[in-house]
Amino acid sequence: MSGNSSVSQQETIPLGQAVYLKNCASCHGPNGEGQNPAAPLSKDATGRFPAPPHDSTGHTWHHDDNLLIQIVREGGWAVFQTSTQCPR
Repeated sequence: MSGNSSVSQQETIPLGQAVYLKNCASCHGPNGEGQNPAAPLSKDATGRFPAPPHDSTGHTWHHDDNLLIQIVREGGWAVFQTSTQCPR
């Protein structure tokens, strides 16, 4: 993944953390634990999958960098065409 070489990692890590806390943590948890860590791939009572954890038990790891960047930039709802998940 290429980036802006004029921006240091020391600057981008706190920015990424702030973006995650603002836009992702409400569902995926402040530490990336997901909504149902005990059964991350089980549907809830409404038939929806809970927000997965960001570890080897979830599915984040199998997405390529371009899709993950698109999810962060556009919101998961835009990428996956659903209004019931991933706020923008």
